[in-house]
Amino acid sequence: MSILSYLTLLLTPLFFLIQAQDCLAAACPSRDTIQQNVQKTFRQDISVVKIQHSAVPGLCEVQMNFKGQNHILYTDQKGKFLITGVIFRSSDGTNITKEAITELNRFTDSEIKRLEDLTAFTVGSKGKVV
Repeated sequence: MSILSYLTLLLTPLFFLIQAQDCLAAACPSRDTIQQNVQKTFRQDISVVKIQHSAVPGLCEVQMNFKGQNHILYTDQKGKFLITGVIFRSSDGTNITKEAITELNRFTDSEIKRLEDLTAFTVGSKGKVV
């Protein structure tokens, strides 16, 4: 085998590894791009809240608000496709979409403090706030 053949065998996997990392590191589309695409596609007053990489390589998670409710959809890294539905991790059956929505709906510490400040009474001798 020639030296060129050896180099080809050694460097080919490295080339593909670099290409794969470039694909995975690609940025998600801008919020404005997705907002325009969502408005054009669904023709509803939907607000795009946040866009981030999803658990699935090559997909971006879009957090949206529609009529006061939080929703998740997915898009490709160029924003050409909008994908609705649920994503499950096949290795353990985890509902990735449900986890994302749960996290999106979680109260922040400041929201909990505000709710506590708005309570009118307590229940029981321990003073549990209701």
